[in-house]
Amino acid sequence: MIREVDQPSEAFELVADQVIQPFFKELADTLCPFMSEGLGEERLMLNILSILAVVLYFNVARVAVTRITGCEYDPAFKARLVEHIVEFSLKGLGESQRAALRGLS
Repeated sequence: MIREVDQPSEAFELVADQVIQPFFKELADTLCPFMSEGLGEERLMLNILSILAVVLYFNVARVAVTRITGCEYDPAFKARLVEHIVEFSLKGLGESQRAALRGLS
């Protein structure tokens, strides 16, 4: 999927329609009840993209993250990364959503 996003081929439309769109709809359906009323579809999708971008970065930049933090990607560090991404994302979504979303983890 990442390759198709980075370097779209003829298969991109198929990947977008059958993988990306349903995945985003499922995430949006999960998060939407906890978002501010009137947030809007565009803002919701941007929020989802931002969270995924952070997750993707920590996945593809393992060598750099290990070098910068001095931590190997062992189970304990991965658990700390998950906690960090959740906290960071909740702060970005705003205080009103934080308490509601905390119940999802």
